[in-house]
Amino acid sequence: MSQDPFQELKRLQQRMKQILEQSAQASGEIEKGASASAAQPWTPVVDILEGETELVVKAELPEVKRDDVHLQLTGNVLTLSGERRLPPEQEGQAVQRERPWGRFVRHFNLPGHLDSDKISAHLREGVLTIRLAKKDRPTPRRIQIS
Repeated sequence: MSQDPFQELKRLQQRMKQILEQSAQASGEIEKGASASAAQPWTPVVDILEGETELVVKAELPEVKRDDVHLQLTGNVLTLSGERRLPPEQEGQAVQRERPWGRFVRHFNLPGHLDSDKISAHLREGVLTIRLAKKDRPTPRRIQIS
């Protein structure tokens, strides 16, 4: 009699969830009754849009304060980091907590033809919009061989 591989995967998944929850509770990261995923680092969803003159990065950061978001451009790597903090009035009150909170970090390799002096960022209604102006690309020049 063969064993159902999907049942085995489900059992393994449940065991891993238990281990993660026990580990998080033992380290004091989450209170009892809360979901372990809430204490894990989370990843904001991001769209990157390319237009004729600029690159636009939009990140969903619900309930993240402006002072808790950090942007850095090093070469052609844009780093978005920060923290969504659990409001003090919600600490210890959760019967179930599914929305993640905590620190986050994202790194984006951007094209090299961006003007690092022309960047703007605005956080409004939980959406961070970063606008990066494009540099004029050099046009190829034909070189005459003598």
